[in-house]
Amino acid sequence: MTNLFDNPIEVTSHHLDAEKGQVRKYQFKNGYGASVIRFRLVLPKKLEDLYKKQYPELAKKPSYGSYTKNEKEWELGVTYRDRLCYNTPITNDVIGWLKKDDVEAILGQIQDLPPKNLLTFIVDEIKYYYGKLLRKFHILKWKYQMKSERRAK
Repeated sequence: MTNLFDNPIEVTSHHLDAEKGQVRKYQFKNGYGASVIRFRLVLPKKLEDLYKKQYPELAKKPSYGSYTKNEKEWELGVTYRDRLCYNTPITNDVIGWLKKDDVEAILGQIQDLPPKNLLTFIVDEIKYYYGKLLRKFHILKWKYQMKSERRAK
């Protein structure tokens, strides 16, 4: 059996932790893939010094921003056509605190998923863009209400 974990299509550093953070992308023939990440929370130098003074016991350990607690764990998100996919039999969210073997097993499950048919794909795309549109509408509505309240004062 092929070692899936060690064969991503792309490996980059994570934008929040260029030193040790990592993003591993996988893509399979069925259209599904995975984004496997881990990163530490890296504070700007001034904040780091302040943090060390106020919380010396916590400052000794790195703090992780992904759903991980050390450099041996990973967070995995299932993707479909390069976008996070929250409606698979595997999970409806990202999965955290995974060891390398766990990631390997889940990658195998993703690779074995049946491809989406065209109708399912179109419905999922409509839901995705409708959700984005709805969120924008709610944000605009909230901004409008805030402006109206400020004008009324």
